[in-house]
Amino acid sequence: MSLATRRLVLFAAVVAMAAAFVGRVLVEGRRALEASIEHRETDRALAIAHARRAASWYLPFAPHVDEAHRELRNLALAAEREGDRDSALAAWRAIRSASMTTRWIVEPHRREREEADAAITRLASELATASTSGASARDLERLHASASVRSEGPRVGWVMVLLVGLAGWLGGMAWLLQKGLTREGRLVRRVAEKAALVAGLGLGLFVVGLWLA
Repeated sequence: MSLATRRLVLFAAVVAMAAAFVGRVLVEGRRALEASIEHRETDRALAIAHARRAASWYLPFAPHVDEAHRELRNLALAAEREGDRDSALAAWRAIRSASMTTRWIVEPHRREREEADAAITRLASELATASTSGASARDLERLHASASVRSEGPRVGWVMVLLVGLAGWLGGMAWLLQKGLTREGRLVRRVAEKAALVAGLGLGLFVVGLWLA
């Protein structure tokens, strides 16, 4: 097998894996969103859980993600109108959780998360005010706000690890393809081993950085 053929096979394999991943995200996200809509009027807790799952099947520009965030917001507002503070809190917290879970170098749904933060603080202070004496609503709101504060975005250190890992992963693969194979498609063992090590370490750092950023 020639070098060009090997590269074509590798490229086709990468494309196939990427397509399989994208397809699964779109199918599972849409399925979870439809389940949320189906239970909207009959079981609010279940509808919130399904919408939260749909929002977590994140892919840039995937339509089900934005729809899931809107569904959660509508569920939260409906629960508030009906005086169901527990369900409203659950829906707002689901928005916050989904936004924090799907952030990486950027936080795609930061605006939704900030609205949810404000609503959570307000509702939590209202619930506490109803059951606690001796503290003002403003003091309780401040307490809940400080308790709910988390990092506003990805942690810079882990983002750097992610980027270094990505560079190592792609660089190692490029090194393997460019220098680790002869024109006849045979491995240059010493170069291939080093390139594979760099790519493997890079992939490991990328996964760790993506998880912890």
